[in-house]
Amino acid sequence: MQFMIFKKLQELMNQSLQPYGINDTIWTALIMLYSSPGRYIYPSDLSHIVVSSRTNITRFADEMVKKGWVSRKGHETDRRKVVLSLTDAGTKLVETIMPRQWAVYQALWKDFSLAEKGKMQALQYKLMDSISNLSGVPDPAIECAPCTDSVKSSHRK
Repeated sequence: MQFMIFKKLQELMNQSLQPYGINDTIWTALIMLYSSPGRYIYPSDLSHIVVSSRTNITRFADEMVKKGWVSRKGHETDRRKVVLSLTDAGTKLVETIMPRQWAVYQALWKDFSLAEKGKMQALQYKLMDSISNLSGVPDPAIECAPCTDSVKSSHRK
């Protein structure tokens, strides 16, 4: 279910961003730059945030630099590091797109009560903790009764 929800949400976001010639990954990068102190970020940090390889981040950065939304320069003290900074054009783009994206987010959540939103957030944090605490891939030979019971009941329907 998580995979299907993520896929549908990604499709919706990309559809909303299409008129601006960007996708959800570039939007996330621009928002991260926009919301970070000093409006800059290191590509390696951006790679972790958007869950993408450093090679892909380089490609996205190249595109954003080419379009004038981001500048790329070397770090002041560490020559190995690169700094991506949001330009005035990038700031203007984010501020142009933001109202449309907020409208999408509000429409997505309009049918949920405050309690339901809180419960969903709590469950997502719980899932994140479970993922974080999992050490390696579980052994399929060790049967998980609640998991297999729910799978069996879903096949009976």
